[in-house]
Parts: sequence; C-alpha cells; structure tokens
Amino acid sequence: MLRIALGTVGARKGGILGALVGVTVAVSLVVSAGIMLESTLRAKLPVERLRQAAIVVDRSQSFDLPGGQDGATLPEQTRVDSRLAERLRALPGVERAVADRTFTTEVGWPGGGAVQVPGHGWSSAVLPGLALTSGHAPRTASEVVLDVGLAGPEPPRVGERIRILTARNSGEFVVAGLAAPRSGHASSVAAVYFRDDTAAGLSGTGKRVELIGITVRPGTDVRALAKRMHTIVAPSGLRVLTGSKRGEAESLDSVVGRDGLLSGLGVLAGLGLFVAIFVVASAFALSVQQRHREIALLRAIGATPRQVRRMVAAEALVTAVVGTALSVPLGFLIALAEQRLVTAAGLLPPDFR
Repeated sequence: MLRIALGTVGARKGGILGALVGVTVAVSLVVSAGIMLESTLRAKLPVERLRQAAIVVDRSQSFDLPGGQDGATLPEQTRVDSRLAERLRALPGVERAVADRTFTTEVGWPGGGAVQVPGHGWSSAVLPGLALTSGHAPRTASEVVLDVGLAGPEPPRVGERIRILTARNSGEFVVAGLAAPRSGHASSVAAVYFRDDTAAGLSGTGKRVELIGITVRPGTDVRALAKRMHTIVAPSGLRVLTGSKRGEAESLDSVVGRDGLLSGLGVLAGLGLFVAIFVVASAFALSVQQRHREIALLRAIGATPRQVRRMVAAEALVTAVVGTALSVPLGFLIALAEQRLVTAAGLLPPDFR
C-alpha cells in the first residue's frame, strides 16, 4: 500500500507540501518555546551586589497554596528581623553578618537632572566589595557616600551638596565620600549609602531588612556553615542561599520577571502545541478528503479498510518525521530570536543563554 501511495505522490504535491509545511511550522513553535522554557528554568539569576557575601539569609518570595496547588510569587518584598544578624555573627567562621536594607532613592544633581538608584546603609558596602577612594564614611545623618559608577551630568565630588528624595523624606545631603570596588572585585551596582540608622529611618521598615549577607573568614567551610545556619533559621521560615542561588535574593524584580516569563512561555508552549495538533490534523484531513476518488478506487480493486488506514498512517508518519527533522533547527533559530526579544525587554539578563 505504501508503494501505491508513493506512486501517486506526483499527482498531489500540493496537499503533501501543505501538510509538510504545517507540521514544520507548528513543531518549530513548540520546539522554540520548549528551548526557551528549559533554558529559563536552568538559568541562574546573576550575583552582582552580593558577590562578596558567601551566604545570604532571606525569606522566600514564593509560598505554596493550600490543597497542593502550585505556589505563587509575592510581588512585594518579604523581610527578615535584623536582630537575627547578631545571632548569626556569633557563629564560628562568620566574619560579618550585615543586615541589608534596600530602598528607592532619587538623587538630584546641583546642575540639574536626577537619577533613581537604590539606597543602603553604609555597612552594606562590604557586600559588593566597595572601598572608599576618597573622603570618609557617613558620620552624620546628612552625609552620604556615592558609588563612583553613579551616572550624572558630572562626576560626583566630595563635599558637594545633593538633593535626595525617598518615599519618606526629601532633603539635602553632603557627599562625604566616594567608593569603588576593590581591586579584583566585580563592578558594583551603582547606589547611594547612608549612615545605618539614617537608612533605617528612610526605608520605613523598622527592624526588618531585606536580607542578611554573611562574609566568612578564610578557610571556612561555607557549606557546613550554611547547614548550621539552616538549622537555626528554618523554624522561622527563612532560607539560606549559597553559590548562584544568591541571585534570587538580590533583585525582587528579577525574580518576579523570571516567574512571569516562565508563565508566559508555558502558555506559549501550550498554545503552540494546541495549534500544532489542529493545524496538522486539519492538513491531513484535507489531504485525505482530496483523495476520496483515489481511495474509492483502491477499495474497488480489493483494498481493505485496514490497508487504506495503514497507507494514510504511513504517509502521515513519513511527513511527520521529515517535518520534525526540518523543524528542530528552525525551532532553534526561532528560540534565538525570542532570546534577543526577552533580553532586550529586560526580562532576562543580557548574558542569558
């Protein structure tokens, strides 16, 4: 029967080509969505500001819904009691335990213009590995230290007065010092650093902080120390992050964006699969309808219904195999185009692979 079907290919090139194109396009969309979904699941959020913190303690942004349903991601920052830092600081091997606050500020330059950057307490400067290049640490409530990477109309200068707007206050501050990453450290995320008690008042979160960053002494077994911390903080619902997992604590926007992208890619993959099923089924149904005279002739000369079904199934199998072979490289090219779109939109880091 397959030989007979192949012998009639020349008379129905259009139907076969249409079915082949339908299979190739539909499977390519599914393949591209699958590649992006798997790549996003495997991708680790970048660790930049917390690079010098070997261990990070924070509260997860996700929670499990009752009844065994899939968890959801909280869109607002969850926080940790800052007093936990004192307890963790007492553990052997811990060099520093920094209660890190992050809040939005708008820095207004004397010559005009403003830029939005995160604000932190000065003790958090150790987490990205910053060191003073000039000036001194904030000593009064009206002094700040600026990251030298802070963009402005002119480079910031020590002694300059700038206006800083936060959600709770607006006022003038004096640039007490400038800071830059230490030699051999990665570039930091531009920020403004206040005196710790000033940062606590401006953030408006009281004794609750975004995370606790832990730096360790040389020779410390980070994995063993992290396990010990886990036994301490787990009853409070906190988590202990090391290695690339620290990126999940660095930016709430990145976590929410990644989860949203995963949901979108899941919907796209499901929609692509749904479309593929109906497109392919419709293409083959149309191909069979166009051949009703041929099938009737085969039945008239003695072909059984089973033989006819086997013939149609064999043709569908060959078309599917050829279409899938073509769709895999095409799906990869589509995934590369999707990668450029999502990275350009800022949903994933530029180095996403």
